[in-house]
Amino acid sequence: MKRIVQSKSGKQNQTPQLLIEAALQLIRNSLCQEQRTFVELFAGTGNLTMTIIEHRIHFDQLELQEIDQRRLNSLHNRFSAYPTVSITKRDSYRVKTRWEPNTVYFADPPYTADAKNLPQTEQYKLLAS
Repeated sequence: MKRIVQSKSGKQNQTPQLLIEAALQLIRNSLCQEQRTFVELFAGTGNLTMTIIEHRIHFDQLELQEIDQRRLNSLHNRFSAYPTVSITKRDSYRVKTRWEPNTVYFADPPYTADAKNLPQTEQYKLLAS
């Protein structure tokens, strides 16, 4: 099973369900009582955040970061009923090099992303691996 998302250019990007399930398993296995915030960088459609909500994985705060205004509008519509979700207009390529404590970050750059634009911090390399 795959989730299909249409990009601006009209191309369809496919995120395999297996990848989403693997990310959920990593999140479940890495959670401890101190981790209270989940940040989805390059949020796009917010599919992973919605999956976290559907699977009832508890975070005090869920944050989606997206730069594209059209996607932001869509995210606001999709998550307006969820008070623990905040949506921020932010270029995830300019991610901080200092990570906030008690936070899980998930980065899934666009399939058309140019790798040379990705941040080159050690923490990001771990996330992107």
